[in-house]
Amino acid sequence: MAFCSSVFAQEAFVLKISGRAHLNSGGVWEILKKDMRVSAGDSITTEAGAEVSLKLSDGHSVDIMGDSIFSLKENSEDLKEMDIWLGRIYAKVEKLPPSKKFTVRTPAAVCAVRGTKFTVDVDESKKTDVYVDEGIVGVMDSSGAGEEVFVEKGMMSSVKEGEAASPPAKAQTPPQKAEEKAEKAKKSAAPKSAPVASASAQAPREQSAESGQTAAASGNVAMNGSIGAVALTRDGVTKVYYEFSMYPELTFGKLGIGLELVVHFDENNQILKDEWTKERYPEKIDYIRWGHKHQDPFYFLIGRFRRPVSIGHGFIVNNYSNMARYPNVKKIGLEFDLDRNKWGIEAMTDDVTRADIIGGRFYARPLLETGIPLLRNLKIAASAGTDKDPDSDSETKNDAVTIIGADVELPLLNFKYFNASIYGDIAKMQMGDTYDSFNTSSTTNLVDGGIGKSAGISGKMFFLNFRGEYRIVEDNFIPGYFDGHYDLSRWQRFNVTNSSTTKAVRQLWGRTKDPVKVGPYIEAWFSFFRIIDFRASYEDYNTVKRDDPFYPHLIASASMAQLPFLANYTLEADYDKKGAHTWNDIKKVDENAILALKVGYRVAPNVTMLIVTRRNYDSEGNPTKTTTAETRIRF
Repeated sequence: MAFCSSVFAQEAFVLKISGRAHLNSGGVWEILKKDMRVSAGDSITTEAGAEVSLKLSDGHSVDIMGDSIFSLKENSEDLKEMDIWLGRIYAKVEKLPPSKKFTVRTPAAVCAVRGTKFTVDVDESKKTDVYVDEGIVGVMDSSGAGEEVFVEKGMMSSVKEGEAASPPAKAQTPPQKAEEKAEKAKKSAAPKSAPVASASAQAPREQSAESGQTAAASGNVAMNGSIGAVALTRDGVTKVYYEFSMYPELTFGKLGIGLELVVHFDENNQILKDEWTKERYPEKIDYIRWGHKHQDPFYFLIGRFRRPVSIGHGFIVNNYSNMARYPNVKKIGLEFDLDRNKWGIEAMTDDVTRADIIGGRFYARPLLETGIPLLRNLKIAASAGTDKDPDSDSETKNDAVTIIGADVELPLLNFKYFNASIYGDIAKMQMGDTYDSFNTSSTTNLVDGGIGKSAGISGKMFFLNFRGEYRIVEDNFIPGYFDGHYDLSRWQRFNVTNSSTTKAVRQLWGRTKDPVKVGPYIEAWFSFFRIIDFRASYEDYNTVKRDDPFYPHLIASASMAQLPFLANYTLEADYDKKGAHTWNDIKKVDENAILALKVGYRVAPNVTMLIVTRRNYDSEGNPTKTTTAETRIRF
């Protein structure tokens, strides 16, 4: 249906605009202007006091008020379908024959229209009010809990999420005029976060806006907590401590502040007071963020990366986390995104106090204003990633590992249930002068300057996000060097040199540019109504031998909760396995594996008991394994 309706798409354009608004088309943000075309799949967000008037080719019109989030889902000859996630729209719909449909959806309601003038208002709680000025509008809840009600002129109906639509009643407070709405919006809080209408190749790791997620209302507080045990290393000694933790997030418009309020007790039930000195108060701030990645033109987060960070398509920085050694090592990282339509920047560092690991990407859309279909969204970019001090020892000079690269990306398709982009990457490794000491006059153990290339496609089909690449890699190049467990592998003991050294030395020892290896990289992830979340990636090459300790490389994570047949059980698992040649290799949790497993049982509403097993590495590269119990409390 999505393909057919797009083939016979109708025109929609901005008739007039006051104030400031943004358009997201094909994953690209730009300032909304008069006479701009709005296509199926595009989203519009308006700031406080703004108003946008859309004119559809069939004579219909839609006015979008300030502080609103709107998506035009379908605009074909037979079907007009739009979403209003937050805010207010006023629609004038010409009389329709039975074969044509005009539908407005909100997080709580579905409105079927035949020819009328009506207003739809959605607040932060997703409560939807429908007012009718002329004609009749059919209203029912989006969950199907109740029957459709028919709202006539001068009447209204309200729908709360998960509840049936209220019977039509006389509108005691008629909709405000646009001028009154604008004046009120000017005095209101900052505008809410805007969802992207469809996932793009560049935005696979943030939750898609099709789930309808928005920032919490100003002043909202969300919080989780737990009571349990955790293994901590203090003064070189690893012991198990009791832990009480709370993780509140305070939101004020686009600003979010996450706190980490954790108290540890020793075996004598004494609080570890040295964790609560004034000097360590900044550690209690888990993160501070502005906006949402790939949803807002400007986004930053300072703190811990509870969602992994990638730069571009992940060929250099791929799902990096600064929490791999948490809570023994606490870092305050920085992630920064700026999209100025014609150009943009992505940047990150693992810890602002040291800035050892730095990644960045500058991109441009040189054809954006040409109006050429497809090519207007062409993106070219240059990127780099470096670890300036892999051993965290300033006495070691010139031991940096740096990767520089370039890439190109072109969005091809952007339908309601399917979108896709193609891209290509090229990158080169550069190691510091200190690595020359591993080579002798007779033996070359490390060869610098390895080059990797890839061509791929990424996108989304229904709720499934995907990325597939074909890689051509010289044997002394490591794709996605800065990955999710880089903080564990950046400096470990290596039995060949009988010393601690970098990931590059361990993985490239004895390798030259040849043979050039080729193979696939596949990644997929989805979220299904917060019941099942899953992500997996697989990487392999044609030259890999049976005893290769690094490839094939499999990474998988999953979480399941409130399954219909196991409603009281939860499962969370993260697994990273190198040398995954066979199914038996995958099942074997050995020195090439990293595992975190949580199995829980809900003993009461909002209270879950969990058994937590972790297999990891210490700072010397030695494997460690812990099993603890905790109680998770949701407030």
